[in-house]
Parts: sequence; C-alpha cells; structure tokens
Amino acid sequence: MRTSHSQAMDPLSEIVFGQECVRCGDQDGPLCQGCCALLKSNPPTCPFCSRLSTLGIVCQFHRGQAVTAGLSLAPYTDNFHPVLWAAKFKRNRALAELLAHSLAQAVERTGWEVELVTFVPSHWLNRIRRGYILSELCARTVASRLQLPLVNTLVSRTIASQVGLGRRSRLENPIHRFGRRSHVPSRVVLVDDIRTTGATLTRCAALLREGGARRVYTATIFAENMR
Repeated sequence: MRTSHSQAMDPLSEIVFGQECVRCGDQDGPLCQGCCALLKSNPPTCPFCSRLSTLGIVCQFHRGQAVTAGLSLAPYTDNFHPVLWAAKFKRNRALAELLAHSLAQAVERTGWEVELVTFVPSHWLNRIRRGYILSELCARTVASRLQLPLVNTLVSRTIASQVGLGRRSRLENPIHRFGRRSHVPSRVVLVDDIRTTGATLTRCAALLREGGARRVYTATIFAENMR
C-alpha cells in the first residue's frame, strides 16, 4: 500500500512545515527552510562577544571567566526577535522544539567531551505561565541527542528575569538570582535561550565550577551582540 506524502513525513518535517514562518511570513513554518539555514551558517565566536574564535573558546578580552567555550546559533537581530518571543513567551511549542533540535545538532558537531547537560533555570511560576521553560526544553533535546544525563543543578531564587533590564541591572541581577542544588561532574554543557551581556552564563558557570566542574561549555540559541 502506498503511503501519502503527508503520512511519510518524519516528526521533524511535521514541525517545520504546515504553518507560517514566524520570522519571514513564508508558509513553510513555524520557521522556513531559509530561516532555519541562518541558524547553521554562523562561524564560531567567543561565548561573550562577536569576535571570531577558533572552536568558540573565550577570546583574549574575556579570559578568566568561568566559561571554557561556547556557541550560539544566530545573532539576535530584529528579524529574530519575534522568533524567540514566540518560542519563549507565546507557547509556540513546535517552534521551540525546532530551535531545540537545531541547537542539539550544533552542540553535537562541536565534539565537546562532556558528562552532563544542565540549563539556566527559570522560576517555577514561569513554567505555569508558559507551559514549559525554553532553556530546559533545549537542554533536554541536547541531552537526548548526546545520550547524556540531564540534571537540574541550578535553581532560580526569584522570579526576576533579565527581560527589560538595563545593562547595569543585567550584570547585577544574576548574582542574587541563582543558586546551586548539587555537585556536578568535571565537564558540563550549560544551555540557555539567549546570551546578552553574558552575566547570566558567567554566574551559572561559576556556580557549576564551585560544584566541581572543571570545564563549562555554553550553548544558546541566540546571542545579542554577535556581528
């Protein structure tokens, strides 16, 4: 018996096609093939800035930070702003899963030797409001692809987020916001949805280092200050 095209589509294809693209309005959504390609064409940069950096290691201007190396899929330009907001705040689960798969593929390509995947946490009230936490969903997908344990090693002590804060507040907020739950192994991947000033990743990576990590790799979907 012949199978129709729609029946033959794999789960990822079902995620990609059948609705309008959030970024450009094409019909092959929630993110069309052209926009998906933009998530895979960026060269490695420093985890804290837009400077090109071999294998995504920390550049000379940011040495001494707790992060070993990192990656981001794309710059957070105005065109990608509605993509993050739809996935993070508007409960577009299909789009969130597509971004998570793209991030997992990028992490796999790095060849990082890691033992555990964790994520930047959000307050439990946000889970109720949104239905899921984007950073956790991405981390779960990364862990599944790498066949590694996913452990919620960090905790968010307050509901205050970085959204809408000025640069000074963004740098100060993570110091009081996050804490650590448990000991961690020596090589860890830390997942978040976006890197802006790098303050959140720095604080969380420092907590992981205090808990036993010797190498902390970061993976985010977007980076605000990439060129």
